[in-house]
Amino acid sequence: ASIQNNFVFHQADFEEVARQIKHAFGITVINQSKKGAWRFTAEFTNATADEIVENICRVEHLEREARGDTILIK
Repeated sequence: ASIQNNFVFHQADFEEVARQIKHAFGITVINQSKKGAWRFTAEFTNATADEIVENICRVEHLEREARGDTILIK
């Protein structure tokens, strides 16, 4: 049986999103961008950490770079 990953973000700040991704996937997300005060609202089912970060980057017009168990947001 596969583990169901459900994520619900409602006006979540970066720290909250990063905390949930770290908890669920063991992946550290580091925000190196100049944007620090964003709020993210979305719902994901069975998403990977990269899919979640990709979605945030698309909304916020940012880039991402995966390095091992770390994802950098630029």
